[in-house]
Amino acid sequence: MITLDEYPLSDFLALIPEESDRHLKKTIVVGNRTYYIKVATDRILTLKKSQVCACCDLKGTTVLIQDNTNGPHFNLYADSGVLMTADHIKPRSLDGASHHTNYQTLCANCNQLKSNMDIDAQQLRMLRTLYLQHLSMGKGKKKAKHLAKQEFAKLQKQKENRFSVEERIRE
Repeated sequence: MITLDEYPLSDFLALIPEESDRHLKKTIVVGNRTYYIKVATDRILTLKKSQVCACCDLKGTTVLIQDNTNGPHFNLYADSGVLMTADHIKPRSLDGASHHTNYQTLCANCNQLKSNMDIDAQQLRMLRTLYLQHLSMGKGKKKAKHLAKQEFAKLQKQKENRFSVEERIRE
């Protein structure tokens, strides 16, 4: 990934329309080169709606114009260098729609931890807490993620069982 230029956050947000239009491009001049960059994709609209990770509250503050094999595009980063992403709230692998109503802003770290789990922001915060606990105990990232997901699944199962018992008592 090649960084072509930094773009002011306020100018970036002003470029983005209210509605999705995958074909809408803006002309951006960097040095002596002209680029035509998409500004109304669902990803960009999600980042306009919120520049803050729905899980850990990391805030995107820096917009970079970057180029890869797909052409130039805008990316939003936190001061720490972490990429801000548009996450499917209900994962596509679980028939979640690729529509702006099914997106939320997550930092790349929280997005990778969530993976294709169908969990809300509160549950993701719990998972992230478990993950960070395992990291602090010296576990590697892969092992910490695996252990956190195992513990999270157990906690969710206990919670479901408790609600099931409470329902039976009410009946």
